[in-house]
Formats: sequence, structure tokens, C-alpha cells
Amino acid sequence: MKINSVKIKLIYLLMFLSINICLAQTINLQTLPDTTKQFGFSFDKTFYSSNYNMSAFSGVYQVYLNIPISSKLNLISSIPYINTNYDFETSWWKYHYEKQGIGNIFIGIQTNKKIINNSRSVFSVGVYLPTAEKNAAINGLYSNYYDLQKFAPNTMGIYVNYAHHRISRENFNVVFEVGPNFILPTGDNNANGELFIHYGFDAGYKANNLLFDVELLGVVILTEDIDNISDRFVNMLNFGTQWKGSVVSPKIFYKIYLKDEISDMIDGVLGIGVTVAID
Repeated sequence: MKINSVKIKLIYLLMFLSINICLAQTINLQTLPDTTKQFGFSFDKTFYSSNYNMSAFSGVYQVYLNIPISSKLNLISSIPYINTNYDFETSWWKYHYEKQGIGNIFIGIQTNKKIINNSRSVFSVGVYLPTAEKNAAINGLYSNYYDLQKFAPNTMGIYVNYAHHRISRENFNVVFEVGPNFILPTGDNNANGELFIHYGFDAGYKANNLLFDVELLGVVILTEDIDNISDRFVNMLNFGTQWKGSVVSPKIFYKIYLKDEISDMIDGVLGIGVTVAID
């Protein structure tokens, strides 16, 4: 890893610790519904292990919301924006690349059930609209392969998710989620439709208002013609912490890929974010 990459990571960490207003509810799993309106912002910064000299503000910016629309249903949505600006340099030549654009906007609904016996099940379903800017959105894929539908141009996605949350009296919590992702081609995209299954497991511990989380996230490709079954899986590991305030909740995490073909290119992904709850 280059020294300047380490410096950039330290800068983002200091920003998180020192700026109160740059203060998220979950790490990378689906957001939890509440009876209050929730608005959030996040920034994911991918660190490449090769000769890519990325600008400090290259990454994926995302605005998201979770708003009650009835006593049992919430509206959920996210809008990703991808900013890519880097220099690629070898001993022979140097190349500058710069692209910015929006990804696929997600709109869905989510059940909002009460906690019973320290457990809770939540269903979510929605669509990814074909809004991605063709030359920019694909650059955000490695920031979070778990959300690959956000970064596929000329596609519409259908998303279904079931999540089960279990909270113990010893301040431990466990979350499991799973669901299908359908990708349908649109516009001049002549590719076939694709079917994926996403799955995630989160184990966390809460000390006062501070939560420490470890997450295993994965995607399995069901429809592509792949000989080796292990090549169908892309798994990621997250380490994160978040402060659960009554109004403002910040988070910070670091993600690594467990698939050799990706980890050889990507050192990791640093993410920071904030969720604000409004009555």
C-alpha cells in the first residue's frame, strides 16, 4: 500500500472524530425502519493497490432516506453519486481519467414491525431505476459489490430482502439478511437478465451508545455460465463502529474483499457516514 493512501485514511478518520456535524444507522446491511424520518449521507473511498493515484475526493457519495408512510410501512430510497479522478502511471506512460455521474436510484418499501421477545423481522422490496450515467457509474462497483445494482448502467433492478435482528440482554446483537437481486437490461443493453442472491451477517456489541460491528457480506451469481462454483461468490468483511445518538448517529468502517481476484487490486474501502432522525 502506498504511503499517501495511509495518509488519506488518517485524514478521513480525523474528520470523523473532530467534526460533530459530519457525524448512520447500519454499516452496510439494509437500514432499520423507525417511527421517525431518517436522512443520511455516506462516503465510500476505495484504495487501489496498483499504480492508481486517486484524488482525495474520488469515491461514492450517497444520500438515503427511511420515512414512515403508515403505521407498518416505511419508504426507503438511496441516490448514489460516483466521482472518479485518478492518474495511472507506469515507467512508459501516464494517463489521466476523470468521470462523474449518478448511479441507479433505489426506491422501495420496508415493513416496520415492533420488537417482540428481543427479536425483529423486516421485509424490504424495491426497484433500482435505470438512471446510471453510463461512463461514470460502473466506477463505483468496487466500493461495495454488495450493492452492485447501483452501478450497472442501462439496467433496472428488482431487490427483495429479509432481515432478522436478535438483541440479547448482554448488549450483543446479531443480524442476518438474505434476498434475490434481479437485473434486467434496458435501453441499448443487449445482455441477458441476471439473478443474484445477496446475504449478510452482522455481529455487534453495544457499550453505552457506542456500537462495534463485524459484518460478512456476500453475493452469489446464479445465472452466468461459470465452470468453477467458487467463482460465483464475492465475499467481503467489514469492521466498523457507530455512535447511536438520539438524533445524530455517525459511523465509520473499513471493508476488505475476500476474493483474491479483487483483493489483488483493492487494498480496502474506507467509509464514513451520518444519519439524522427527525420527528
